[in-house]
Amino acid sequence: MQAAKLQTTPGRSKKSMFDYREIRSFELADDLVTIASRLHKIYIRMDAHNVLQKLKHRTVDLSINVVEATSLQDHPEKALLFEMSFESLKDVRYELSKARTLGLCSEPEFFHSYKIVNELERNLCSLIASSQRKKLLAAQG
Repeated sequence: MQAAKLQTTPGRSKKSMFDYREIRSFELADDLVTIASRLHKIYIRMDAHNVLQKLKHRTVDLSINVVEATSLQDHPEKALLFEMSFESLKDVRYELSKARTLGLCSEPEFFHSYKIVNELERNLCSLIASSQRKKLLAAQG
């Protein structure tokens, strides 16, 4: 029996196949925006508004950076945008922990959000490393 060959789109080489970690990163960032928006709507009239406003802005910044980085094909700034996303993710993690401390989100919701943050962090680390390798190879060759 022969092993099945990897099918690629005509005109595209095996090297230029799309990295699905980018799509997953966007999905996770979008999930965080949805959670932050829902929390923000619930507590809009309370003193906690400031914490949740920051959380909402950080998640939107994160999502925008991921989308921008994903749209760039082998561009030198791709790694920088993923690094900016990673920094925004650190802020999201901090704001989530503040929201939990203030009792603004339930324990299950917090742990669900934290699980998303952890998976997104792994994806972004992997994408940053991949982008930096490509950038280094492009500079050498």
